[in-house]
Amino acid sequence: MNSADLVVGHNILQFDYSVLKHYIPQEYMKSLTKKSFDTMLEFAKFTDNSWVSLDDLATRNFGMAKTHDSITIPKMWRDGHHAEVENYLLNDLKMTEAVYLHGKKRKIQI
Repeated sequence: MNSADLVVGHNILQFDYSVLKHYIPQEYMKSLTKKSFDTMLEFAKFTDNSWVSLDDLATRNFGMAKTHDSITIPKMWRDGHHAEVENYLLNDLKMTEAVYLHGKKRKIQI
């Protein structure tokens, strides 16, 4: 991942990275954070800092939806439902990509 120019995610700076920091060296986390683009924080600039979920954005704009409730994913993984979790994550990536590319197409400050 060091070779990536940009890492895009929805709520990655406040959620995902706060989890990952316990597993990844601090200097790597700093490098990762510097090249990260958080669609949730960008969107908040246009909504008076209102939090909007990836699922809401993708459902309302692209007809895409999460395949499971996020809270169930860790248990699903522990219970051996790895293929379902992988499909959930792939779907999240597709939704994030759609939101990011839509903003980029509309020339929102990216």
